[in-house]
Order: sequence, then C-alpha cells, then structure tokens
Amino acid sequence: MRELSKIMTAERLDQIEDEMETIKQILGAAARMAERNSKSIDRVTDRIDRLTSTIDRLAVSQLNSEERVDQLTSNIDRLAVSQLNSEERVDQLTSNIDRLAVSQLNLEQRVEQLAVSQLNSEG
Repeated sequence: MRELSKIMTAERLDQIEDEMETIKQILGAAARMAERNSKSIDRVTDRIDRLTSTIDRLAVSQLNSEERVDQLTSNIDRLAVSQLNSEERVDQLTSNIDRLAVSQLNLEQRVEQLAVSQLNSEG
C-alpha cells in the first residue's frame, strides 16, 4: 500500500509538473502578447500625438486664413467706397466740363454777335 501511495504521489507530482509547465507557457505567451499590445499602444499613442499636433497647426492656419479674409474684405469695402467717391468726382467734373462747354459756346456766340454788330456799325 505504501508502494501504491508512492506511485500515486509520483503520478500526481508529474501531473502537477505538467500543469505548472502549461501555466508557465501560458504566462510566457501572455507576457509576449502584453509586450506586443504595449508596443501597439505606444504606436497608436504616437500617431494620436502627431495627429493632434497636425490638427493644432491646421487650426492656427485656419484662424490666420480667417483673419486674412477679414482684412481683405475690409480692404474691398474701402476700395468700393473709394470707387464710389471717384465716380461721384468724375460725374462732378463731367458736369463742370459740360457747363464750361456751354459757356464757351455762349461766349463764342456772343463774340460773333459783337463782331457782326461791329461790322454792321462800321458799314
């Protein structure tokens, strides 16, 4: 019986050793998997950091573009007002030129009348 007990104990020890070896292999595989996952997480984190940096640069660029558009819009508004003022000034100058032309015609007619009148009075 003592012999049987030794055999059972030896079998049980072998079984425990096999189970321990299996557990050791599982733990090793789990450690390798955890290491791969950790490296993957590091790569994803780096990628997220780069994307965040790119988004930040794009946001700054967008703000700069909006400011530039605002400046250009303001410049266009000033140019439009200046254009209207120039058009009004051209209209005023054209009107003055028309009045001067009429005055010149009237003056020429008056000079002709005076010349005719003087010729008639001499003749």
